[in-house]
Amino acid sequence: MRIYFTIIAILVFFSTNCGDYSGVPEIGIYCNLPIQNDNPDIYIYDFPDSQTVGSTIVYAQTKINTRVYWSSPDSFSVIENNISINNPIISGFTESDNQNGIAENTLTLSFQHIGNIVRVVGLVYGEDFSDDGFNSDTLKILINE
Repeated sequence: MRIYFTIIAILVFFSTNCGDYSGVPEIGIYCNLPIQNDNPDIYIYDFPDSQTVGSTIVYAQTKINTRVYWSSPDSFSVIENNISINNPIISGFTESDNQNGIAENTLTLSFQHIGNIVRVVGLVYGEDFSDDGFNSDTLKILINE
């Protein structure tokens, strides 16, 4: 009987002291642009006059020291050496800081986006990148002339 108590005590000890590696951090993405009056889910970007490219910064609020993966279904085309190349408006990953859990990345926009709504996706995985899933958030920006 004593052996069973010892085994149970060891299992309880290891299960409570090994850390919680499951669970996925929450994420919320935002930017410092004005919000559309009739739709508060859409930010407004006024494209710079007589420019072909513009940019702004997007932010993610998540857990500290967490990798944020950035993507978008939107892109723009550039012709280089008579070849059309599609460039994503945002890509890659950044890591949130160790104080507030804020990550940032630059969003690059083209005059081709004027009049359209572009989308930015921020995504975080579980701490151990296992099959515990992911969380994501999407940001919409209307590109005005």
